[in-house]
Amino acid sequence: MHRIDAAFVFTALAALLWSLFLYLRNWYPPQLALIGALLVAATRPIALPHHFYSPYSLVEPTFLILGLHAIYHGRARYVLVLAVLASLNCETGIFIPMGHLFHEWRTRTHGRRFVVAIAGVGLSILTIAALRLSLDPAPESITLDAVRAINLSPEGLTADTTNVALFAGVSGWVLAAAGWRHAPLFVRQQAWMT
Repeated sequence: MHRIDAAFVFTALAALLWSLFLYLRNWYPPQLALIGALLVAATRPIALPHHFYSPYSLVEPTFLILGLHAIYHGRARYVLVLAVLASLNCETGIFIPMGHLFHEWRTRTHGRRFVVAIAGVGLSILTIAALRLSLDPAPESITLDAVRAINLSPEGLTADTTNVALFAGVSGWVLAAAGWRHAPLFVRQQAWMT
């Protein structure tokens, strides 16, 4: 890894953990919020090892967490700015304005805030469309056949089994289900994103 790549990855991870700490502070005291952020830091190497090869993906959860924080506090302007920035980074940026729209719909806001939420979705779609139309497609660095071969290799199957068992399977969903009724209402309402 080059020095610039390492600096970018370090900065992206620091931003992710800081934004998660900030978000968790909405409901928990600083000590518990820090424990939550550090738990993510500890499990990140196991859960997302491939993101070192696509460092822009480390920025995606930071934008999403900051977007959720802004939605929770009713800061529509920040939501719009984060939606555009996240959409410039990746198509998943549309989840921020969709989360805003869903929140405004759930809280039965039918005024200016609802219109701003709809505009945020449109702005995100326009940003993504403008990028797709103005930029040439990037050259394929790896083909789908190569990805399939990697995923079906013994190393790939071992990594997938570990990740599914730890996070998407037994422990992840069991812990999520066990804590569901204790989760803050806003978090439960935004759980559709997972």
